[in-house]
Amino acid sequence: MNGFRHIFLLTAVFLLPGCTFPGQDGPPVSRSPEVKPRPADVGKPPRFPEIIRMNIIYIEVPAGQASGSEEIWSYLDEEPIGAERLVSLGRNGIRVGLGRAKSMPDIIRVLKRMTGQALGRRLTVGRTAAPHHIALKRNQGVQTIFSFHADRTLSGSDMPPGDNVLTVACTVDQDDADRIILTGMPQVRSAKTKTRFHSDPTGVRVVNKPVMFGFEDLMFQMPMKPGEFLVIGPGAASRRPHSVGRHFFIQKKQGMDFEIVLVITPKAEMLPEK
Repeated sequence: MNGFRHIFLLTAVFLLPGCTFPGQDGPPVSRSPEVKPRPADVGKPPRFPEIIRMNIIYIEVPAGQASGSEEIWSYLDEEPIGAERLVSLGRNGIRVGLGRAKSMPDIIRVLKRMTGQALGRRLTVGRTAAPHHIALKRNQGVQTIFSFHADRTLSGSDMPPGDNVLTVACTVDQDDADRIILTGMPQVRSAKTKTRFHSDPTGVRVVNKPVMFGFEDLMFQMPMKPGEFLVIGPGAASRRPHSVGRHFFIQKKQGMDFEIVLVITPKAEMLPEK
């Protein structure tokens, strides 16, 4: 009798839900979930790109090819910088547009046809939010530049000898790591340097740096996705002799005027983990 009871109990155990006979296919045996170790980076703040790699295409085209034609700008979107800033830049002889990745071959084709020469290429690399100074015209003498302001008033200033540069800085959107906010502004970088104290993690030191004179009313911002690019060049108002557009984007060579056009493609990258 006791032997029969033992056989019955053993059979009942094998027939419990979730169990199988040895060697028989069936649902897996139910077990307590395994507690996996937490990854080392759990609890750490998310990482964002720390480096901006900026690919720049630089080209000079005969006067009127960029400022007096819609061929380039028809491939670009000028609205992302905002209507008010667009008007302000236009009054000062500067034009800016955003290009999508698929439009790059068309832009290159149009630029090559305008000049018949190879495109110049540059590469700058720096930290996010750090300024990249793109020299447009070097070793300029004293310049008298007039600019229109947001309130439609006009004022002029005498700039010291130096370089006319386009200063560009890129930050990464903390809510969308694929989104870059590009900020640009034309500046005059003085040839004469000024002694300053510079503080960094290694300590305080004395450095000699040029003085930057910026046109703050012409500062613009543009959100950009991967593969998108910025095109900047002279607008129709660059024909005014003392306009910002003429001083920055018109180059005189052997008595002829040439227009400077830039195509800027920023890319955000991570630093290697230590």
